[in-house]
Amino acid sequence: MDSRYDPAEFETKIYQLWLDHGVGRPRPGKEPFVLTMPPANVTGNLHMGHALTYPTQDAVVRFHRLLGEEVAYVPGTDHAGIATQLVVERELKKEHLTRTGLGREAFVQRVWQWREQSGGQILSQLRRLGVLADWDRMAFTLDPGPSRAVRTFFQRAYHQGLIYRGAYIVNWCPRCRTALSDLEVVHRETKGILWQIAYPVLNSDQSIIVATTRPETMLGDMAVVVHPDDPRHQAHIGQTVRLPLTERTLPLISDPAVDIDFGTGAVKVTPAHDADDFAIGSRHQLTPMVVIDEDGKMVNVPHRFLGLTTAKARELVLEELRAEGALIGQAEHLHAVSHCERCDTVIEPRLSEQWFLKMGPLAEQALAAVARGDVTFHPERFTKIANQWLENIHDWCISRQLWWGHQIPAWYCADCGEIAVPMADETPTSCAKCHGTRLARDPDVLDTWFSSALWPFSTLGWPEETADMARYFPTQTLVTGSDILFFWVIRMLVASLNLTDQVPFHQVMLHGLVRDKDGHKMSKTRGNGIDPLLMIDRHGADALRWSLLTGTTLGQDVRGSEARVVEGRNFANKIWNASRLLTQQPSSLGDPALADRRIDRWLKDCVAETAEAARTLMLSYELGAAAERIQELFWDRFCDVYLETLKSRLKDGDGKAVLGLAHSVLADCLIMLHPFVPFVTEAIWQELALGSGLVATALWPAPPVRYPRERHEVDQLLDLVRAIRNLKADAGEAANRTVVVRLHARGAHAALVEAETGLIAHLAGCEVELAGGDASVWEKALSARTEVADAYLRVGEAAEKELVRLERDLIALDDEIGRVEGRLKSPDFLARAPKTVVDTERSRLVELSARRERANVRRSLLQGGR
Repeated sequence: MDSRYDPAEFETKIYQLWLDHGVGRPRPGKEPFVLTMPPANVTGNLHMGHALTYPTQDAVVRFHRLLGEEVAYVPGTDHAGIATQLVVERELKKEHLTRTGLGREAFVQRVWQWREQSGGQILSQLRRLGVLADWDRMAFTLDPGPSRAVRTFFQRAYHQGLIYRGAYIVNWCPRCRTALSDLEVVHRETKGILWQIAYPVLNSDQSIIVATTRPETMLGDMAVVVHPDDPRHQAHIGQTVRLPLTERTLPLISDPAVDIDFGTGAVKVTPAHDADDFAIGSRHQLTPMVVIDEDGKMVNVPHRFLGLTTAKARELVLEELRAEGALIGQAEHLHAVSHCERCDTVIEPRLSEQWFLKMGPLAEQALAAVARGDVTFHPERFTKIANQWLENIHDWCISRQLWWGHQIPAWYCADCGEIAVPMADETPTSCAKCHGTRLARDPDVLDTWFSSALWPFSTLGWPEETADMARYFPTQTLVTGSDILFFWVIRMLVASLNLTDQVPFHQVMLHGLVRDKDGHKMSKTRGNGIDPLLMIDRHGADALRWSLLTGTTLGQDVRGSEARVVEGRNFANKIWNASRLLTQQPSSLGDPALADRRIDRWLKDCVAETAEAARTLMLSYELGAAAERIQELFWDRFCDVYLETLKSRLKDGDGKAVLGLAHSVLADCLIMLHPFVPFVTEAIWQELALGSGLVATALWPAPPVRYPRERHEVDQLLDLVRAIRNLKADAGEAANRTVVVRLHARGAHAALVEAETGLIAHLAGCEVELAGGDASVWEKALSARTEVADAYLRVGEAAEKELVRLERDLIALDDEIGRVEGRLKSPDFLARAPKTVVDTERSRLVELSARRERANVRRSLLQGGR
């Protein structure tokens, strides 16, 4: 083996080896294990969210392959409607072209071309992460199969009365020129202004003061509303007010939905541009008037406002209100402003004719399935969150005013207005109601998440009764981020129950977000993101995977940093170097079963216990905890203990068996580490020819024999070894310097200690003297007590030197502590110094005091041994 592990040399070759051997394809075995890959956006480039989600799935999948199960890991990509259309429109802009200039057919063709050229980039990047799916099953949401599934769902839901068309307030993006669901909107706390405007009461010298953050929408007001129990406005209910800047009059109505404590208690009602106002308007039969068009410009308003952007209209409205004397006051006001998730444009709530899916009846099915335990969430706390979503669900606006996507399969009759929604493979030629032939298809497309909701079964051939559907559905597990619990997980659940009468998966593993080392969410704005491809280039894919899959508990956010990736690289190097050590031994391999000393049985028990514990943790989706157990076995037990004794053991009569056991345990460790660090484990497996075939298709260790007595005995001896090492450190002795240690064994443990003095001496770096029955010790010695023996180390010249150094350090620490305490007691310093400086000095005092305490403890130990 080479002297160092170079990821760049191995990763591409190893991945091709897996492909050549068909590792990603299902192999006949035990029961199927099916996991559907969340379809990656075709516009996507690998980011740290991907670097957590997909390797987490891959680790789960690789583990189940190692259990000998028939694994189907189904990959795919998503057409990503809005995101892809935006990307292609930007490309067109560079060529001085526009979407509308090209026309729908030519534009869609252009998007397909872009997708063929650039849309697969994310998949090659996932391969660099080591993600190994059944690439032969590659699916795309606009492929014929998934497209037929989408049309079937729409057709069935429409004829069940679950899909309907109507005019409602939607989140409208003027840039993307489409409606958005609530989940595609980002709410951002913004400092705004709450304006107070006087609406004159007709036939009176009084006015009603209305508070609003959006004065430009007043041009679409249809009423002023107050709470029926508000004593300030009782006398005005039923009166009429004039809309400032116009000659229109408005009724003054009452409704219990009004918040008495907001502003003046009187609120303008703009039914076409606010969801709450729309509800009030519906209850009071107010006719909505749209005053902001699809481009975010003013319409149906006095001529001087016509065509202005909302920002310009606001300026002019405020200017004229001031001139009219109707602008009474203003105050700063913190409120949430909605932005488009894709382009960050401010959202305009507006009345629009859209398609909706009724979610209430579907949610009832899902709640019942969760209550029955048909689907289980990991961690369990997400069950409550999922139930809360389902219990408070709103109808889903499923139409989008885009050209790229699944065009809505509904046709309108120009003669009678009838809507036709035919079977999935049909295109109507005449109206079923009036037999007219002038039919036009709805130009809108469906929300991208509509097709994603069918992904677990549309990729298996549904609505056809395919062999894959019979064998692989429902799937076993879904692994995804907790941030798309409602976006995707809940929608798949409700769609599957409606269409197949089954849950789409039985287990849902939800991981957290990747945050920076300080706990902040990674974002372009903060500039705290990490480029995963750069990390792979620098440190290898295994290093990145290890940094994200370990060190956290299920469902918690992950702290990502290059320092963590470096730790992962160092661990990969440790695995490589330990394996390389075995190749440098001159002895041939013997039967591991013949290695049967206490230390050998201890190691065998460590492997058996870890294999069982890690298997249980992996099945519970506690990947981080499983990795920690496996790393502890490999590093702390195998490397730091067993391999440390290897060289001396090879000279014994059972040397070949010992080397055989070392190779066997290494193989077991590589198998268990493989889900986390697949490249380096496979590279070593091939270099050492540890087993037939590949580590990727090996079987999870299941040692049949346990040795609890030997395990306990050697663990006790290792406690003694650690105590001796600590004594050496306390005495100022170098770790690699051999010292003489006297041991006094405790009662029944005498035979154990006497039998294993060689092991103790080798691991602790000392010569062992066994004390007699009188427990005689040296006059000057440091001591440590353990369960099996008391250890004594003579204080020598090194300890005396260490005492001198400690005395010197303590004097310096006392001086520095005095200076810091003096500053913190100074009223002048506390009054003039910035708070950050004062806080730093206080923290420094705590740190210096802790250092002094540690030095005093160490000095007392050394003085006690004199």
